[in-house]
Amino acid sequence: MGKPFYQTLLPAAALLATLVGCGGNGSGGSSAVSRGASMDYSLEWPERTRAMPLAANSAVVTVMHQGNVVDSFVFNRPASAALSTDHHLFAHLPAGAVTLIVSAYPEPQGGGVALAKGVVPVILKKGETMPQAATLASTATQLELTSVASEVLVDGLLPLTLTAKDAKGQVVLLKTGEGEALGEDKVVWSSSDETVATAVGGSVYGKLRGVGAGSATVTASFNGLKGNLPITVKGIPKTSVTFEIPWTVGERPYVEEYRYAKVGAYLDGALVGEEQTVERTVDGTPGKATLNGLIVGKSYDLRYRFYVSFNGQVGPAGGSQATIEVPADAAGHYDMSQAPFTPVPVAFKFASNFPIVNGEMTIHEVDRAFLKPVVIGSDGVPFPPSVVGVGSWKSSDENVATIVDGEIQGLNVGTATLTWGGNGFTRSITVRVVGG
Repeated sequence: MGKPFYQTLLPAAALLATLVGCGGNGSGGSSAVSRGASMDYSLEWPERTRAMPLAANSAVVTVMHQGNVVDSFVFNRPASAALSTDHHLFAHLPAGAVTLIVSAYPEPQGGGVALAKGVVPVILKKGETMPQAATLASTATQLELTSVASEVLVDGLLPLTLTAKDAKGQVVLLKTGEGEALGEDKVVWSSSDETVATAVGGSVYGKLRGVGAGSATVTASFNGLKGNLPITVKGIPKTSVTFEIPWTVGERPYVEEYRYAKVGAYLDGALVGEEQTVERTVDGTPGKATLNGLIVGKSYDLRYRFYVSFNGQVGPAGGSQATIEVPADAAGHYDMSQAPFTPVPVAFKFASNFPIVNGEMTIHEVDRAFLKPVVIGSDGVPFPPSVVGVGSWKSSDENVATIVDGEIQGLNVGTATLTWGGNGFTRSITVRVVGG
C-alpha cells in the first residue's frame, strides 16, 4: 500500500532503483530509533555513459515511519566511472510498515535539486535484517499504483503512490521536473469516469478526489506503461430533521405581534440550504420546520428568529440557537423551546387602571384614570420604564379630556384622542367621557 500522506508532486523519466540486498560502506549520517529491526542497504552506481552524461553524484535514502523520518543516509558517487556498489547498514529501525524514499541529486552530499525519486513500502520484522538495494540505471517495464484505501466519500481525498519497476520487479526512480520541460518523460494521471473521481499528480505521488457516487479506475501512464487502481466513491449520507418552534413561553403565549419564524441549520458558520419559514399557529402550539440535506454525524448550529409587526414594520424579534449532531435515523423532533432566548422590544402598548378595548377606554367625568406607555418584550414580559424613555402627552380636545403625567381628567361628555410621543414611538388611544 502507498504511504498515507501526500507531498509535492514530481513529474517523471527514468533512473533505475532496485531492491535486492547486501551490506556496507558510504558516507553520511543517521539518527536511529531503537525498535529492534534493521536493513542492509546497497546502492549500485552504473557506468557513466552517453545515456547518462550528467548522472547523479549522490543519493539519499530516507526511512519514514508513521509520517516521521526515523533514519537517513547519503551515498556519494565514487570517483571511478566504472560500475560499483556502496553499502550501508540501517540499525535499530522500528518494526512494521516503513516507507523508503530514494532521491538522486546532482551534487555530493545531497546537494542541488533532486533529479529523481522512488518510493518503496516495506515491512520490517523485529530481530531480522532485511536486504534492500537500489541501482541507478535505465528503464521501467511496469507501473504499480497503490493507495491507503479502495473507497472514498464524495469530496474526499485519497493519497496515491506510483512505483515503477523493471522486468525483475526492481524499483525504478522517476525523474523530477516541471511541466513541458519533461516532454514525454512525465507521468499522466487520468480517470475512467471523471464524474466519479479525478486524479492529479507528479512522478511519485498523486491524489484522488471523489466527485460522485460510483466506481472508476484511476490510471497513471508513463512511456507507454500504465498503472491502474480501481476505486469506489460513496455518496455522503444525508437526512432530514424536523424542528419544533415554540410559540409560547412556558404557559404564556408570545405577544400577539409575532407573525412568523425562520429556522436554518448552519455548518461552520455558513447556512446550509435555505431557511424555512414557520407561520404562527392559531392555537399557540409549536410550529414545525423540516430541514433537508443534513449530513449524518455532523454537528449543526440551529438558529431560529421570530419576526413581529412592531412600530409599523415587520422585523426580527430575537431568537435562539442550539447545536445538535445529526443521527443516522434523524428520529423524533428537536424542541427549540429549551434553547437560550434573548428578548427584544416588539410591542408598544398602553396600561391603565381602566379597561382598554380595541384601542379605546371609557371613563366618567368624576373618574380618576391613569394611563402609561409600556414596551413589551418578545417573551411577553414588559421592559423597564427606561426602555420607553421620556415623552409627552397631547389631547385632541382639551374641553373633553386632558392628561398630565399620565393622569386623565374627564371634563365634559365627548370623545378625545390622547397621544404619547417620545423615544421614537408615537401611540394614540381614544377616550370616551360619559356623564356622572
